[in-house]
Amino acid sequence: LNLEQSELAKYPIPLIPVRANLRIHNLFHNFDMFLKAFVMVIAITGTVAQIEFTDPNGDRGAVAGEELVIRWTVPDGAPDRIDLKLTGSDNFSGELGIGTSIDPSDEEYTFRVGETLEGTGYKVVAYESASDPPVVVGETEAFEILEEGSELPESDDADDDDDGDDGDDDGSGSGAGRVGATLTI
Repeated sequence: LNLEQSELAKYPIPLIPVRANLRIHNLFHNFDMFLKAFVMVIAITGTVAQIEFTDPNGDRGAVAGEELVIRWTVPDGAPDRIDLKLTGSDNFSGELGIGTSIDPSDEEYTFRVGETLEGTGYKVVAYESASDPPVVVGETEAFEILEEGSELPESDDADDDDDGDDGDDDGSGSGAGRVGATLTI
């Protein structure tokens, strides 16, 4: 072909694939960076074992102004320290720190529930201490905080055989032998 300079100006076809290639390259580069970050987040969060909470649970909650005992079991690979936060309900949106740098092997933590916190839909969430960003390592089922002075209902797992025994193994009738099944108020 014998085209003059003015003829080439009419057909800037070679530039279109070059620009398209740059855009495609940038798209793949950005996706590659996103994918690497995503995999890194998955790897970090996937290394911490989940704590399983036993109290409070959906059947048994707490009473405002009284003590709540939070209980859990600890799997292998759990973090060395956890922070506990009370999260939102129907009348409280946010998080309230209730314990920091707790040794998970203690398998329980007691705190006094605020007098104005009655409501439904509360959860206790455990975070790995000193993790940035915060890594959730467990949470309770949603539960209710009853108004101050209320009585908690009996636990669903109470012994119903009417033999006078409350289901614990120590024979004392106190319920103290059932780990993680009662809420101490």
